Amino acid sequence: MRQDEYQACDALELAARVADGELAPEELLETALARMEACNPQLNAIVIPMVGLYWLVSLIPPSYPLRTRQETMERKKCRMVLIPPQ
Repeated sequence: MRQDEYQACDALELAARVADGELAPEELLETALARMEACNPQLNAIVIPMVGLYWLVSLIPPSYPLRTRQETMERKKCRMVLIPPQ
């Protein structure tokens, strides 16, 4: 996955791509780690990068079903409706 594609997606879109089989979880993790390495020198947000742990956690299958792209897109269309107190 290219960095510009990665940056254009939110977490739901990335999860949908993985659920659809369009993107391998390993490829997503590699892209995220590359982005982390590129940005962290300026941000200094990650003090102790635990890359080995990230890879280990990525091997654990989720205990819940991932949404498909269509389910994710339908969820994004939902709007919160605020109901005033009575």
